[in-house]
Amino acid sequence: MSKAAVLGGGGPVGIAWQAGLIVGLTQLGVDLGKADLVVGTSAGSVVGLLLTSGGDLTAVSTMLSDGLSPSDEVAPAIEASVANADRALLDGAGAAAVADLAQDPAAAAKARAVLGSAALSASTIPTSEWLARFELFAGIEWPATYRCCSVDAEDGTFRVWGPGDGVSAHLAVAASCAVPMLYPPVRLADRYWIDGGVRDILNADVAVGSQVAVVVSCTLLELPWQLPVPFLDALLAATRQRVGALQAQARSVVTVVPGAEMLQVSEWGLALMDFGRTEAAYQAGLNQAAAEAERLREVWR
Repeated sequence: MSKAAVLGGGGPVGIAWQAGLIVGLTQLGVDLGKADLVVGTSAGSVVGLLLTSGGDLTAVSTMLSDGLSPSDEVAPAIEASVANADRALLDGAGAAAVADLAQDPAAAAKARAVLGSAALSASTIPTSEWLARFELFAGIEWPATYRCCSVDAEDGTFRVWGPGDGVSAHLAVAASCAVPMLYPPVRLADRYWIDGGVRDILNADVAVGSQVAVVVSCTLLELPWQLPVPFLDALLAATRQRVGALQAQARSVVTVVPGAEMLQVSEWGLALMDFGRTEAAYQAGLNQAAAEAERLREVWR
C-alpha cells in the first residue's frame, strides 16, 4: 500500500506548526516519515526535507530563529514589502487558478509567468542573502521519497523536483520558498524558479497514484466568510479540486487544516510570515496532534 504525505505552504509560522504537528503525531504512533512519497511546497518543502532526511523537527524553532530568519540589516526591508508581495501573489496565483478551473493550463501558466516576470525585476534582498539561509541544509543528500515544487519564473510552468534531477536539495527548497517580490528567484538547471505556491498552496495532485494520503494545509481550504481579495475563492477552489483529484483514485485521503489555536496564532493566515510567532505555532501543532491522531491512525498503518 503506497502512502503519501502532502505538506503545504505557509511561511515560517507554517513551518513551525507542521513540524509540531508531525512531532506530536509521531509521539502518538502516526509516523508520517514512513510515507513512500512526501510532497512539499514552500514551507512544506522545508518540513518535508527534514522529515525524509531524519532531521530534528523538534529543533525547528531554533532553526528558524538562527538560520532561516532574516538578518537585522534586511529585516526592515522585508517587513515593508510583505503586504505588497502577498497582494501580488494572491492576484497572480488567483488568476492562474481561474484559468486552471477553466481547463486551460496554457492560460494558467501565462498568468503565472506575469507574476514571475515581476519577480525577476523586483528589488528584493540579495540572492546571496537568500541562499545563505538554506546553507544549514547543504549537506543533506536528496532523500529518495522526497519531492518539492516550484514554478518557472519565465514561462510559468510547474516543476516537481526529485532526486534524479541533478540539483541540490537545499537549492530546490530555496526555490520552492521564493515568494515573488519578497525573495529572489533561484537559478536551477539554467532557469529561474519561484515559490511553488504560485501554482497551488498544496499541489496535492502530485501525489495522485498513492493509495493513502495525508494532506496538511497551513490555511483553511474553505473560509467561513468572504474576504475582499481578488480570486481568493477561485484559488481555494482550485486547491480543493486538486485534493479531489487525489481523493478520486485513493483508498483514503485525510486532510488536516489549522485548528483554533493555530488560527489564532497565525491570525487566520494573515501572519504566517511573522518569525516571532514560530514557537507558539510549534506548540499549536503539538497540541493539535492529539486531536488528529485517532482519525489518522485508522488509515496510516
